[in-house]
Amino acid sequence: GTIYLFLSWDVGMDNPRISFADCDGNGVPDSDDLAAGALDLDGNGVLDTCQLLSADTATVSASTGGSQTFSLHAGSAHAGEAYFLAGSLSGSTPGFLFGGVTVPLNLDSYTLTTVISPNQPPLANSFGILDAAGQATASFTLGLGHASLVGLNLQHAFVTLDPISYGPSNVSNAIPLTIVL
Repeated sequence: GTIYLFLSWDVGMDNPRISFADCDGNGVPDSDDLAAGALDLDGNGVLDTCQLLSADTATVSASTGGSQTFSLHAGSAHAGEAYFLAGSLSGSTPGFLFGGVTVPLNLDSYTLTTVISPNQPPLANSFGILDAAGQATASFTLGLGHASLVGLNLQHAFVTLDPISYGPSNVSNAIPLTIVL
């Protein structure tokens, strides 16, 4: 014979909580911040202000000039460490290895220029020491009348250096910049 058991279960919840990501702690879900126009220049769905590297714009005009200001947020654990901001004209993937970590920049002539000549135009404050909060600012500035650069896509990222080994202690995300008319 066959035995059939019919059991009835009632499933319930007491005090369910639904939480949303709020990486900047402003009380607004990140998805709402993004929908309201908060910056996500690298398009990864994370507010730029919640990443190691953020910027104030995604474009700079070749005809009127302008700048992109970077905010470096390495955190207080990296306070007083040296940082190095570099760039690439050939993208961020796959990047290159430096001291066992992948820096999200592809090596090219611009990368070499930004590494060999830090704190030189078009980058300002690209090499320095992080403050007590592990933060710094840097910028990319383009002067007037560079129409030949329209459509150029750049990426920038930074590395912090361990004060003892001079090896990388932290590496940021890459932030894009497009030169527009």
